[in-house]
Amino acid sequence: MSSTTDHQPPGSTARFEDATRDLLEACSRLRLGQMVTVPGFTLMDSMSAIQIMDARMDSGMELPDDELPETDRIPASLGQLEYDPLQPLDGPDVVWIMDRLLACEAAWHLGRALSQTIYTCLYFHDLQRMSVQDAAYHAQASTSTPAPAPELRSKVLRAFIVATVKTCDLAWNELTKQNVYDGEDFSGDKSGLGLLEGTEPRYALALLDDALEWLSADPTLSDDIGQSLKARLSLRKQLLSATMLLAEGDPAALIEVSLHCRFAKKHLAALRPHDDDATAVAGQADTAASPPCIALQDPGRQKAPSTRSMASFDPAYNRKLVANAPLRPIALPSARETWTFLEGLLDGLQEVVQLLQRPDALGWKMFFSCHAYSFQARQTSPYIRSLYQSAVCDRNMVAGRLPLDWLTQNFFAETAQVDPLLLRRLSSVGQGAVEGGRPGAWNAPPSLGQSANYFSQRIAGHLVSYLTTLSQNRSRQKRSLAKAYAQWMALAEEASQLGKRIESVSRPEDYMPDSLFAGVQHAALDVTLQVVLSGFELDLYRRDEWAGIYFVASRICSEQALVCEGIRTGLLDRRATLHNAQAATTIHYLASQEEMARALEAAAVGTVLLLHALEPNLQPRPWPLSTRTDDPALAKRTAALAKATFAARLKWLELPSARQSRQSIDDLWDELSAFQAGVRSLSAHDCLAEAEANWRRAVDELQLYLARPPSQLRTQLCADQHREITQALLCTCQQNLDLASRLKAGAPPGSDTGARCEPRFSQHRWFPVLVQAAAA
Repeated sequence: MSSTTDHQPPGSTARFEDATRDLLEACSRLRLGQMVTVPGFTLMDSMSAIQIMDARMDSGMELPDDELPETDRIPASLGQLEYDPLQPLDGPDVVWIMDRLLACEAAWHLGRALSQTIYTCLYFHDLQRMSVQDAAYHAQASTSTPAPAPELRSKVLRAFIVATVKTCDLAWNELTKQNVYDGEDFSGDKSGLGLLEGTEPRYALALLDDALEWLSADPTLSDDIGQSLKARLSLRKQLLSATMLLAEGDPAALIEVSLHCRFAKKHLAALRPHDDDATAVAGQADTAASPPCIALQDPGRQKAPSTRSMASFDPAYNRKLVANAPLRPIALPSARETWTFLEGLLDGLQEVVQLLQRPDALGWKMFFSCHAYSFQARQTSPYIRSLYQSAVCDRNMVAGRLPLDWLTQNFFAETAQVDPLLLRRLSSVGQGAVEGGRPGAWNAPPSLGQSANYFSQRIAGHLVSYLTTLSQNRSRQKRSLAKAYAQWMALAEEASQLGKRIESVSRPEDYMPDSLFAGVQHAALDVTLQVVLSGFELDLYRRDEWAGIYFVASRICSEQALVCEGIRTGLLDRRATLHNAQAATTIHYLASQEEMARALEAAAVGTVLLLHALEPNLQPRPWPLSTRTDDPALAKRTAALAKATFAARLKWLELPSARQSRQSIDDLWDELSAFQAGVRSLSAHDCLAEAEANWRRAVDELQLYLARPPSQLRTQLCADQHREITQALLCTCQQNLDLASRLKAGAPPGSDTGARCEPRFSQHRWFPVLVQAAAA
């Protein structure tokens, strides 16, 4: 009925009579559950007439306007928009369509579905009709009515769309390597459509070159439109070229990738959105010598320059797809957010090039640790994080060209100065040996060569797993690293036993005792510290749990400092026999790691002491099943709950051999209880004095650490980011030191029952800035 009445001319007499009242009267006489049936009206028809669950789950159902993002709602005055792929488009229309398509690409990279982003561009589904070979195109182009140049659509816009989709296709291939997780990090559902899989990337590049050549030769376009189109096409060309070369995996092309990223940044800078008038004026002054360029525009359909470009996107297009349940239309990233994403994407591609050009186990460890720490604040796109992992190891090749054994040899050479040649020779000892002309018994213990070979392979695998795990999202990092702890402990035990066998057959100048064990311990303690302290980034711990977590962190850092000190001392004693120039770098690295571990240990203890000084009466979570506050067993049950919570937080520390007795967790709890009893026994003044001493020690160690050049810290790949993180930690320590000093000089906070503590993770995400504030 509605479809018929919609086409009635205005003012005409309706051919239908309103029968709503008659229908309601008839329905009122029906019994509950009774239905009206007519011939030909099947059960399937009745099911289709009933809305089940959310209307969004019904593919094909028209989306109500109020469910569209506000920026995509069409004013009622415009009526129904008509999309025609052969309709002429002028320059501003094409520029805006390109900008919205860039926003769609950014939204997909950030986790949205293709059906919510790229597929909403209706021209993507009509690429063939946009081509110059289409007969309808020729018919329209031959008309005498004045219209914009048809090449704006058939050459310029079509080339941009093909190149965009092809870039997404290459990114999709990388994302589906299972380095990152579909449905968690990205959406890989193609909804039954394709991403031009049969189109070669170089064909898309040829289309872009053709479009750029046409723009350069066309005199009808204004300078600002022509320059804007060229900048967007050139940016797309550089992005596609860089993505294509990385997908091909040719090490010789890495320099080209870096050049493409550099040129892309130049074009992207011309598209930077202006935040205010002052920025706009500055931007115009910077580009006074070149033609003006239109900055990236907001992608909302309300910002479209005409109804033609407005109709070229359908945010609810996924309701026309039958291969998936339609998702809710999304608000696309703003122009500023799109520009920031593209800048981060180009930075990430350049970092991938650096990782591939400079393979280095410790350098990679520092790089990925910095990115893991910064993930919650600046989330790297899943595509870049997948490329990071492919750079570390892809098809059993490290950095695209080195065997897995190289990673083991490089790690121990840089951590403990274990000669790589020694590991290679040991791996060949006993290979192919026979006893009495026959191979050894199947249950015979492995030879030294076999043990060294197996150990080298397992260490390489766990190092790859550690580095790639640091490229996951922060929540998955914590879970995966916690699961890997037991395996690292088993490797440490194996390294200890293998080291003793190597020591028995090697000269003293060839192998430093316990160097393999110490190297594995160094990595294992890094893993442990990441698991413990990342919980603060994820907001997993309650305030009454902080003391226990920081106590465990201090124990880990203390052990790490001892390990680094032991290796460094051993290397200094053997420095005369070390003929490797890398030895000095290793010694400096170990000294810096020792300084950082001491600083983190002092900061953890200082946090516990200062928290107690500010909140001396903080109690653990009470037993939740007790309704009586005077229950004599309440204190015992509350303590049992605190111990059970502590054990649950650190259950991953239990090794398989000790899980039945839980001895390790019980021992750690006893040590924590003794530590807390000691803290509670301190007077307010003594507690503040101890806190002040720890914070001062943390500041001193961090200042020593920051005085070292990046080459000693092994942070050449992330020097600026690492320094920013360390400076934030130093600033946190200095503010807490100032607070402890002020409180110690004045009245003890315990005497003021109205005092409360306001911890703020405003600078560093592992340690809060503690503030004393009066209760309201």
